[in-house]
Amino acid sequence: MKWRHSLGYKAVLGIGLVELTMLAVMLWSIFQFIETSFSSEIDRHARSIVDVFVAVASDDVVSRNVPALRQYVEQIAATPGTAFVRITDYQGVLLAQAGDAQALMQPFRSWQPGEALPDVFMTRQDIGRAGLDFGAIEVGLDLTDQNAALLELRHKSLMLGLIEMTLAAFISLLLGHFVVTRIARMVSRVRAMTATGEAFDPVSGDELNTLEAELERLEQMLQWQRRQQRERIHQLETINGHCQRKLASQTSSILQSHGQ
Repeated sequence: MKWRHSLGYKAVLGIGLVELTMLAVMLWSIFQFIETSFSSEIDRHARSIVDVFVAVASDDVVSRNVPALRQYVEQIAATPGTAFVRITDYQGVLLAQAGDAQALMQPFRSWQPGEALPDVFMTRQDIGRAGLDFGAIEVGLDLTDQNAALLELRHKSLMLGLIEMTLAAFISLLLGHFVVTRIARMVSRVRAMTATGEAFDPVSGDELNTLEAELERLEQMLQWQRRQQRERIHQLETINGHCQRKLASQTSSILQSHGQ
């Protein structure tokens, strides 16, 4: 029997498709939840840092107290997870900056919801008073380790999913083999009843189709046997009627001869 026609193959394929669909939906939902929650938390954390920095350094920005601003940015840049801190005036002139040199060289680009988290998460807050713009504070958070952890989580989840699919396929193979073996025995018994003596090797279809075909053959054989039995009974009844008529005729002749 061709494996692609086997009931076991169909069972493995069906279970595999269901497992793959459910696993894809589950992993996508989990990853979306993790990324959305993590992105929202990072955005909130970055904005809180900027808000605090604005509250502390806004007076120095207005007064252009560069030494104090440099001290502020150095202190904030020294905190774990901070890539850089930059302060500019209303004309975009740099007042103070500190942090990783490569991060400082990157152009500022604010993160938008729905985007993948960059390795350097940037946020910005303008400093204004009485409707006037005095400058801006830019903060970048280093997300290299977090992104690496998320990537590792994806890889581990995919590996667990692959292991789950492998186990499901293996179990379905065992169950399919058990069912196919039982059906093969049933087919063998039916063929023994029909006395065909053929091997269990269907040309097309799975084992159930083969069993159905053998049962249909058995039914046809039983119908033929019933027809033969009715014909024989009819023949016997005809012969019996003929014998009875002949016997009656002979009896009548004997009685007539004795009567004479």
